[in-house]
Amino acid sequence: MVCEKKIVEEVSGWLRMFDDGSVDRTWTGPPEVKFMTEPVRPHQEFIDGVATRDVTIDLQSGLRVRIYLPEGTQSYRPVIENERLPILLHFHGGGFCISQPDWYMYYHIYTRLARSAKAICVSVYLRLAPEHRLPAACDDGWSSLLWLRSLAKEDSHEPWLNAYADFNRVFLIGDSSGGNLVHDVAARAGKVDLSPVRLAGAIPIHPGFVRSKRSRSELEQVESPLLTLDMVDKFLGMALPVGSTKDHPITCPMGNVAPPIAAVKLPPILFCVAEKDLIRDTEMEYYEAAKKANKDLELMINSGMGHSFYLNKIAVDMDPQTAAESEKLIAGIVDFSWSAMRRLQAIGNNLAAPGSSEIVATSGLTVTVFTLNSVLLFAMRALASAILCQDRGLQAYFSIPRQFTWAAPVLSPHSKILEESKNRDQRNACGSLKEIIQNLVHLCAFLWSVPVARS
Repeated sequence: MVCEKKIVEEVSGWLRMFDDGSVDRTWTGPPEVKFMTEPVRPHQEFIDGVATRDVTIDLQSGLRVRIYLPEGTQSYRPVIENERLPILLHFHGGGFCISQPDWYMYYHIYTRLARSAKAICVSVYLRLAPEHRLPAACDDGWSSLLWLRSLAKEDSHEPWLNAYADFNRVFLIGDSSGGNLVHDVAARAGKVDLSPVRLAGAIPIHPGFVRSKRSRSELEQVESPLLTLDMVDKFLGMALPVGSTKDHPITCPMGNVAPPIAAVKLPPILFCVAEKDLIRDTEMEYYEAAKKANKDLELMINSGMGHSFYLNKIAVDMDPQTAAESEKLIAGIVDFSWSAMRRLQAIGNNLAAPGSSEIVATSGLTVTVFTLNSVLLFAMRALASAILCQDRGLQAYFSIPRQFTWAAPVLSPHSKILEESKNRDQRNACGSLKEIIQNLVHLCAFLWSVPVARS
């Protein structure tokens, strides 16, 4: 006689847990939504500007990642370190219980982000609860960061990352419960020396920060297709360590049980919130606690949007406001991952001195254009160096051929500006800026004396 398994827990279309401990994650909700939960096979050829591959990073545990590589890198050979691409280390959402990186809902948005940000996205196949309760997913996130360090130290090798990635610019990014992992992994990283990897920033998007007591937004906001109160309660009930409540440090890092945020060393943070998110109030509670602790963080709010709205491909395609807010979110992430100094570096890499044939052919006009472009670039770099940002102390490449008579006056203050830019004390930034402007005034006066520049 075969005994039929009985469902002991079910989460609206997403998950069923049976009395024998087995779990079925087959989508049973509306069939028109099913495509978003279907896996997309990896493809090492470029499709819509991005190639993907799955890599096992730990043979013993079987931990895997999906890598998204933007097009243009295969023929791209870095000349200097500053030309390499930032890494977005991604932790998917799903209440710690469902979803994985190859689902279409993640594929459609992270291929777009990799393409827009010109960044390599590394998305981790996290272990899921209830089979693997927390902190299993946090441990997987930490292991993936340590794997990046092993690549940077050349203790291991991954062709795409070792050829094109900038391990000095690693950003943690996570959706929903993945945002919880962003905080947890960043906090762990703050306790150790990760060099040669540098954690340049953290981007929690609608993190699953909650408390045992319902917040006002949980009671008043309308539930969205990607987050309901039933999902919050049941997923966390299956994911948290046995006997724990929502006040656990992983789900409530701003609570009394967690280490004080002021005592946690964190990288610069882009904190992303949706205006109509069910858990907006507790997300903002974390933001206010981090702000009070003088953490380096920016706040981005998407107006009129619900939890993880950008993952809903149907809404992105059908609703103009959702499409616009998704674009705004991606643009914010791009701006955060490419600082002003990095953008200027990219411009400088494409600024080439004219050859003798070009100078003759244009009667010297190309020299004038190159002179003005170089001075403007130098001026912008000087100003960016005086601003407090994640890369203001960047030892960036800057070169002008010595045959130009104005090269020496430009290059001479360059080392001083770089040295000043390392000072992260805001009280000194204003003084540095005044000195830089004085140098620029003298430089402009000199250039005016150069006939070709004056012309």
